[in-house]
Amino acid sequence: MDIIKFCFYGVVIGISNVIPGLSGGTMAAVLQIYERLLKALSLKGFKRDLKFILPLSFGILIGIYGFSNFILIALNKVPMITGFAFIGLILGSIPILYSHAIRSGKHNIMNLIFFTLGLLLMLVFITLSKGGHRISPAQISVDRSMHFYLLIFATCIVASFAMVLPGLSGSLVLMLFGTYSKVIYAVSHIDVKILTAAAIGSVIGIILSAKIISKLIEMFPSATRFFILGLVTFSAIAIYPGFAFNKEGMIAALSLIAAASLSYLSTRKH
Repeated sequence: MDIIKFCFYGVVIGISNVIPGLSGGTMAAVLQIYERLLKALSLKGFKRDLKFILPLSFGILIGIYGFSNFILIALNKVPMITGFAFIGLILGSIPILYSHAIRSGKHNIMNLIFFTLGLLLMLVFITLSKGGHRISPAQISVDRSMHFYLLIFATCIVASFAMVLPGLSGSLVLMLFGTYSKVIYAVSHIDVKILTAAAIGSVIGIILSAKIISKLIEMFPSATRFFILGLVTFSAIAIYPGFAFNKEGMIAALSLIAAASLSYLSTRKH
């Protein structure tokens, strides 16, 4: 039963990594597996967590490859409904994230500072993104120089840091470096050379970032969790698609309420 659950969690995380403005780390936090995932990715007790990481990884691959085109079409056809559904998932998780943060330390000036730093970092990231989540996955011509593959490799390392950290979007980082459409092209067309460069960069970035964040949680549990809470709290703004008082707007509002309720009720027991 856990295998099916972790596979489903992986699909959700995989889908979130496709959407510029949404973070796989945010979804892992929403699903209450973030710190367990960090430990597994940082290779601490990796063998012990294989029953967790293997189905999760399989689900992530399904989410990225199987749903990438569907989600991007939904973002272009019904951006308001899709965006509000993901915003609802994020908002519904905030109470339990706050509960975990406050459990590891009292309200004090340092925790408030780190929470504010998380908010400000997301604000900077949102400003840089400039609404990039409405990008269309059009076919593109792909350069084949060594410089191009090195660029894919390097930007995927940086994007992986953003992907692991809740609130920040690896897809948006790729967009800022101009490689997002090329990676999406490679995924949809199974371009082995581009995918290999992207995969190697992503694995290196994920392991390094997981080790760093795990160490920070171990050394400064309260401050790190409040920082993450600040990132997640403001991350909903990054995918805000706008609102209109029409039929789609009403459905979007209902999707937000439904998603927030589902997120809250599914994590409350933790």
